[in-house]
Amino acid sequence: MERPPYFAFYPTDFANDINVEAMSTLQVGAYMLLLCKAWQAEPPASLPNDDQVLARLARLDAVTWAEVKAGVLVPFRLGTDGRLHSKRLRREYDEALKRMKLAREHGRAGAEKRWTGGRTGATANANSHPIGVAIATPMPGHCPSNAIQSQREKEEEKTPLPPPERGSGAAAAPELPKPRRARADPTAAEADPRFQRFWAAYPRHEKRADAAKAFARIDPPAELLEAMLRAIEAQKLGSGPLAPRLVDGRSTVPHPTTWLNGRRWEDGAPVAPPVVDHAAKAAQILAQRQREEAARAAARADLAKRPTGLIQKLGDVFKPPE
Repeated sequence: MERPPYFAFYPTDFANDINVEAMSTLQVGAYMLLLCKAWQAEPPASLPNDDQVLARLARLDAVTWAEVKAGVLVPFRLGTDGRLHSKRLRREYDEALKRMKLAREHGRAGAEKRWTGGRTGATANANSHPIGVAIATPMPGHCPSNAIQSQREKEEEKTPLPPPERGSGAAAAPELPKPRRARADPTAAEADPRFQRFWAAYPRHEKRADAAKAFARIDPPAELLEAMLRAIEAQKLGSGPLAPRLVDGRSTVPHPTTWLNGRRWEDGAPVAPPVVDHAAKAAQILAQRQREEAARAAARADLAKRPTGLIQKLGDVFKPPE
């Protein structure tokens, strides 16, 4: 089975993940290496549940791996097959596989359309040639005589026709002038009571004449005007686009002309930002670090009891092949 050569990486999701925030710099590096190895594994998004293999894949020695593995393996879950699986990585793998299949189908359909000229069914089979088979008879456009005839036809099309003779029975229709688009009077547009209501409600008062022209082009009926005014009031609240804010000394509220030309009243009410419980998040990070510290202490105590066995074990792991 063809495997996707990449996986989607979302920096915001990765950096804000509670498990990643609890990791040290060394643990983040080991976690990324294990994700890359899990992407290439079979089944996808899985790792062997073997500390020796995991330490080699993370490029760590056995002592360091014993200290950091508690935090690195938190996003993985032990499956019924005895391997460690990442649910998020498997979901990204399946999505990448779907995109590959969809791109392959689109490419096949495009090639078929080019070879059949957009025809389908029996017409396509009768008039198309299989890929790799030479065409015995040249196409009409490739024949020299047909090419000369096509050139003559093009020149005749460019030659203007003579005017019709009088009394021939066919009189040329007179050309009517194109109607000019009426320009809105800026003075009348600014005096429009509807525009005055809009201008009073909008929080930024700049370039009134341009805003009046944009408003006159829309020419909103009563229902649309009320919808625009409601949208303005809703977008002033919270973190909406019309809420008064300054960035580098400049207002972030768009000009009224920009708001009107972009039909920003159709954007709807702004979505409130998610509420983050920082105290609970800090408690989770502290608990995670305490578990890691306990795991490191247990690993040190276990290694202190079996120094000889550990040295022999490391020698077997890193023993060069005969």
